[in-house]
Amino acid sequence: MLGVWMGRRPAQGTNLSHHPHEASGVEHEQQWLSSPLVVVAGRPCTSRRSSPGCIPSTSPVSWRPNGRNAISPSIWNIEKDATMTSPSRKPCVVCWSEATAPADVYPADINTAVAEGLAQSLPDWDVVIAGLDDANQGIPIDLLNRCDVLVWWGHKRHGEVDDARVEQIVQRVTQDGMGFVSLHSAHFAKPNIALMSQEPTDPALLGVVRPEGRVAAWGAYVGDSLDLTVEATAPDHPITAGVPPSFTIAHHERYSDPYAVPPAEAILFEGDAVLQDGSIDHSTVGLCWTLGAGRMFYFQAGHETDPVFFDPNVRLIMANAVRWAKS
Repeated sequence: MLGVWMGRRPAQGTNLSHHPHEASGVEHEQQWLSSPLVVVAGRPCTSRRSSPGCIPSTSPVSWRPNGRNAISPSIWNIEKDATMTSPSRKPCVVCWSEATAPADVYPADINTAVAEGLAQSLPDWDVVIAGLDDANQGIPIDLLNRCDVLVWWGHKRHGEVDDARVEQIVQRVTQDGMGFVSLHSAHFAKPNIALMSQEPTDPALLGVVRPEGRVAAWGAYVGDSLDLTVEATAPDHPITAGVPPSFTIAHHERYSDPYAVPPAEAILFEGDAVLQDGSIDHSTVGLCWTLGAGRMFYFQAGHETDPVFFDPNVRLIMANAVRWAKS
């Protein structure tokens, strides 16, 4: 059986008319979007502000189906019962987002779209949906300690994430070996920046990104692209296993090189964005690192106005990345 809960978010940009918050540092106002009915802890929740649905194995509760999730029959919700025993230990992946992606593209947010794909590919895992508006910002310490891989998508609400929880995430990755998968505009998420600050970044890169001097910033963020052709550049790597040599997705925002981060262990994907004027912008799309005891993967594609995380090739990359990050 698989665990569940809810959250989400959009992308960063230095094109001021498109993503003014990236250049100014000012957070956009939060947006509340409706979601399909989800049953959590034995009661209906019609808001994205649901309570945790994955209970860590240290808690005196049993995991059992409480009705299949409205999004995917392969994702189960969990019902608390203090009289039951704790579940057996299975790998656990937590899919986190901040609830800011448009509901017409992601009716139940990006975390649920990612979780749905993972549940299909990882039937022996507990797949958990978590969000910023859940209790403990979706990452109670027991769940964080239970988590083998944390998948993170954020955009407009980076500043709301608690600094103490970020420190705990970094510790879980670098000291305990938890995997971390960062998606698209999560490059400016606090955990992503903190992890990318564990090793030095070339000062020459920091001098040409926007905002200048910021770790995990890109050279540009512009909403002038039509699609993105992703090319697998490391065919022997586990994250590219089974992925076509190239595939194309609709993608209406481009991040332009360079990406100001420490040297990657491997560059797994590169991409060509076709722009509205017919020109091509080439960029890095997928990178991975080993940071202390843990592994990290960043996937650049994933603009919230495009259904990227429903694409079967992207879902395969997500599943491969989760498996690799746990190894």
